[in-house]
Amino acid sequence: MGNEKLIEKIKSIGPWFHNIEVLDNVFTREISPLPGPQPINHPLKRWNALEQHLPSSMDGLRVLDVGSADGFFSVEFARRGANVLATDSWKKMTDRVEFLAEVMGLSISTLTASAEDMKLKGSFDIIFNLGLLYHSRHPLLLLENLQAIPHHTMYLETTISEGDEPFLRLKPPQEGSHDAPKWFPTKSCVVEMLKFVGYTDIEIFEYATPNRFFLKAEK
Repeated sequence: MGNEKLIEKIKSIGPWFHNIEVLDNVFTREISPLPGPQPINHPLKRWNALEQHLPSSMDGLRVLDVGSADGFFSVEFARRGANVLATDSWKKMTDRVEFLAEVMGLSISTLTASAEDMKLKGSFDIIFNLGLLYHSRHPLLLLENLQAIPHHTMYLETTISEGDEPFLRLKPPQEGSHDAPKWFPTKSCVVEMLKFVGYTDIEIFEYATPNRFFLKAEK
């Protein structure tokens, strides 16, 4: 596919939430950005926080990227050699990931399904649950369902509320912004929910953005 056709395809299936370099200097969000407060290079800042905790080579690892959106993280995992299953409840998102996998020659398969009730066969080395928890209508059910999928490690990243006590804050739908409620947990709430569903080894990482939270959990 030539650059002109590639750019037209990126436009036709956009606008894009993630800025992904499909070919040299061809970036999805720079070509067709989704309106919003995120910077044009979104989610590069979140990736920079995460990647330092990952092995430089992920050859042979089976990875589940839950709530993959446009597929930035799935692409980065696959670039490191992982075999990735990218899931999202919105088919437009998984269609974009399939397009990226084909054009870039990456080992990424897709599934359109809700994380709260999807059933998967087989096991995974790592589950990535990035920026999804606060979008879920049923955050504890989401964690219970993911915990039931055979895997060794889960990386979780979410927006959080201030406070030391374990609680969830509900943000009602806002006209023109989003049409579903959002749940914002405190740090301790995330940890307690993970313990409740069966994770025993939880490591919290530093995060430069104070309203976001990043950790690794193992069974």
